[in-house]
Amino acid sequence: AEHLLLSEGLIKGMITGPLMEMPKTDEAVDIPYTDMQAAMLDRSQKFQAPEVAQPKGNWPTQEEFVAAWREERGATIEWVKTTDADLHGHMLENPAFGMIDGEKWIAFLASHCERHMLQIEEVMADPGFPGASD
Repeated sequence: AEHLLLSEGLIKGMITGPLMEMPKTDEAVDIPYTDMQAAMLDRSQKFQAPEVAQPKGNWPTQEEFVAAWREERGATIEWVKTTDADLHGHMLENPAFGMIDGEKWIAFLASHCERHMLQIEEVMADPGFPGASD
């Protein structure tokens, strides 16, 4: 879960910072959202998070973590709802999908969370998970 919180800030920071600083372009992004989401939700391929997005125990309690997550995700949602940024006019390299525009980066961020929710469900469904046999 901490990885999701760290990634949320990092990815949103890339969208609102370096992406928007890129020169405007008329290049089309040719990866359909459905293909992007399908690739993100395909749990047959595993990936290692970069060091900066790996959990470090920054939130000592569940309550502190949940409060931080709600604040971070809330800020992302509010930015998406209210921005007038040209999300189609700027592109930035994505490690999984190549050059994508801001709107695709937002879709990537949402799918990233979905991907990890599937991972959490897999872990909890494992017979060795604490309480699984109760």
